[in-house]
Amino acid sequence: MKRLGLILAPSLACQLLGMPHASVAQEAMATAADSTARHYYPGGGLMATEAYRQGLLHGTSLGYYPNGRLNYREHWHNGSLEDSSFYYFDNGRLHRKGLYANSLYTGTWLTYDSAGVLRQRLDYHKGQPEGLYRAYDSTGALAEEGTYLAGAAEGEFRFYRQNRLFCKGNFKSGSKVGTWIYYKASGQIKRKERLQP
Repeated sequence: MKRLGLILAPSLACQLLGMPHASVAQEAMATAADSTARHYYPGGGLMATEAYRQGLLHGTSLGYYPNGRLNYREHWHNGSLEDSSFYYFDNGRLHRKGLYANSLYTGTWLTYDSAGVLRQRLDYHKGQPEGLYRAYDSTGALAEEGTYLAGAAEGEFRFYRQNRLFCKGNFKSGSKVGTWIYYKASGQIKRKERLQP
């Protein structure tokens, strides 16, 4: 069996999620044929399983917390993250889910808190925020809404407190512009702030 001249590292998600890998015992044979790699925590618990085809991640990768619960489920195709991915809290609840295309975020990504409440909805295109953005408070009520264009806030954004409009204003290429209006709890205008261009 011919080894490729590399040490298999945990998947991109392991690195992004800060999972330890410097002192991790690894069980893998990287070959030109199909293989599976298993990564272990120093204490012996399974950290991740990854499928390879011709030395590239290909298939479903699963990551685990030290407590044995699922940390993530990713789908790879010829070394590139593709399709649906799911990331979990160590209590087993879903933290984030969305799609990848060529290892870049695409489509709608949803983020939840550890109690299972939806906290953010954000659309992506080629890895950058693009389209609808909504953020929610810990009760699930809308807290912010707006749009992104090419990775930057663009157009009108609205901010809410306790289900009431708190302020609204516009962004241009990620910077606040124009007149921002702040509201009282009654809905009446409290003040206006004119920003210099």
